[in-house]
Amino acid sequence: MLEKRLETLVPDWRRRASELIAKYGDRTISEVTVKQLFTGTRGVKTLVCDTSEVPPARGLEVAGQSILSLVDQEPESIFWLLCTGELPTDEQREWLSDELYKRAHLSLPLTTELESMTTFAHPMRMLSNFVAAAGDDSKFNAQYALGMQKEDYWRATLDDSLTLLAQITVGAAAIYRKKYHQGKMRMPIAGATWSQNFALMLGLPSGSKAFEDLIRLYLVLHSDHEGGNASAHVGSCVGSTLASPFSAVSAALHALWGPLHGR
Repeated sequence: MLEKRLETLVPDWRRRASELIAKYGDRTISEVTVKQLFTGTRGVKTLVCDTSEVPPARGLEVAGQSILSLVDQEPESIFWLLCTGELPTDEQREWLSDELYKRAHLSLPLTTELESMTTFAHPMRMLSNFVAAAGDDSKFNAQYALGMQKEDYWRATLDDSLTLLAQITVGAAAIYRKKYHQGKMRMPIAGATWSQNFALMLGLPSGSKAFEDLIRLYLVLHSDHEGGNASAHVGSCVGSTLASPFSAVSAALHALWGPLHGR
C-alpha cells in the first residue's frame, strides 16, 4: 500500500529535483574554513533533508508539521508522513501496523546471532551487530546483484526499511531483556500497534496502557531530527555507496555510540 502511494509521488519529486539542479546547480550554499577541516563541520551545509527541521523559534517540525500537533499520533503514522508528506488514513495506518508485524519474524541465523551475544558487550554494539546481521537478507543487495534498474532502487530500499523497522524493535527489546533482566526474547502479537508490541517485547504485560502510551510518545518524538547530526550524516554517507539500509543504520548506530553524540 505504501509502495503504491509512493509510485504516484516519486515521479514528481524527481522532476522537482531535476528542476532545482537545473536552476540552481551552480550556486554556492556554504563555505568551509580551515578550522572546520580540523575541528568539525558544524554549520556547513552538506546534504538535503526534507523530512524535518528544527527552526530555533518553533522547535521540531516533521514534514512541515509541528511535533506538538503530532503527539497523539501512532509512530506508524509518523513514518508514513516522513515517506509521503501526508498523514495516513486509518486503513493505511492499520495496514502498516500489520505489515510491521508480518516482517518482524527473525530467521534462524538472526535469532542465533541474538542468543549468542555476550551480556558483557555494550548494548549499542549489540544492536549495531544485530542490524548488520539482519542485512544478510537484504532485498536491495539481492536485487542489485541481479541487475536492478536505478529507477527501482527506492522500491528495494523501502522494502528493506520496512523490514528493518519491524526487526530492530525485536532486536532492541531482546538485547535489553538479555543484558539487564536475563530474560528470553519475546515476539510481537497480531493486532497490536508497533508501540504496543515494543512494550510487550520489553517485558511489560499486554494491556499496560500507561507504559504503552509512553513508548508510543517516545517513538513519535524521536522519529526524525533533521539530517545533519553525526549519526544521520554517517547513515546517509554509507547509504550513498548503495550499501543497504541495514548497513547504513548499523554505521549510524556506531556514530551515535560516540560519547560526543550521546552514547
